[in-house]
Amino acid sequence: MRKQLLMFLFLVTATSVFAQIPNNSFEDWTPVTTLRVDPVGWKTWNAIYPSSSTVKIQGNTGAFCARIRSIWAGGLNFIGGTVQMDSASYAGARPTSFNCIWRTYNYSGLDGVDFKIYCFNSNMDTIGRASYVTLPYFNQAAWANLSLPITYTSSANVSFYTIHVTWVNHSGDDYSYCEVDEFSFGTVAAIVPIPTPENVSLARMNDQLYQLTIKNDHLEINAISIFDITGKLVHTLYTGHGVPSSEQFDIPTDDLNTGIYFCRIEGPNIQQSLRFVKE
Repeated sequence: MRKQLLMFLFLVTATSVFAQIPNNSFEDWTPVTTLRVDPVGWKTWNAIYPSSSTVKIQGNTGAFCARIRSIWAGGLNFIGGTVQMDSASYAGARPTSFNCIWRTYNYSGLDGVDFKIYCFNSNMDTIGRASYVTLPYFNQAAWANLSLPITYTSSANVSFYTIHVTWVNHSGDDYSYCEVDEFSFGTVAAIVPIPTPENVSLARMNDQLYQLTIKNDHLEINAISIFDITGKLVHTLYTGHGVPSSEQFDIPTDDLNTGIYFCRIEGPNIQQSLRFVKE
């Protein structure tokens, strides 16, 4: 198994909030057809395609869990499954982490899992986010804890939340999957800024140069690295504990082979991968 490149934040002192997420362990399922069941309270893409992209299987500690998987959708089209809950009500101390247990099998190495969590105030303005996308060739055979920090741009209370966990299919295989179970929120006070596309951007300057721009005087960066499509580290642009108010980093590509690459930015309040192509 390749080295995991993202440091997960495990909030061992946090209070877990299970009741806020209905059917958080995916124990309750509703028959839709003789061949398909859907998790109660969760949206899937099962209604769109003839095969189930989200399926009910044996879980870790509970009876069941949700498996989101790659399926063939006809012709040359493949699609990844999802479990999502949109604009659900929330009350109480606002969450500062999203937690679950999970495992994943990436047959081709080119697909992955995309976690996105959004928190809203009473006006449905986005005030908090958490996200994580697995890198190429990442596999995790055993069940493991995953805890994603929720970062905020406002001190307002959370009134609603959205959870999307999606299998992102690029390769066209029907073997890959991710299993998720025991969703919960953690509650420990924290307010840190959220990086946006305006904060971080990657631009192609010419045939042999890309330029990464970071504009945020509160965005602490620990590492900026370049990986190829196999997950191999090819360049390290920055390591440290700086807070660049406005920084630009040149990414020369003259020594890179033709193909797809990822610029990975990591820090306490950012984990972001930007894709670029050497032609």
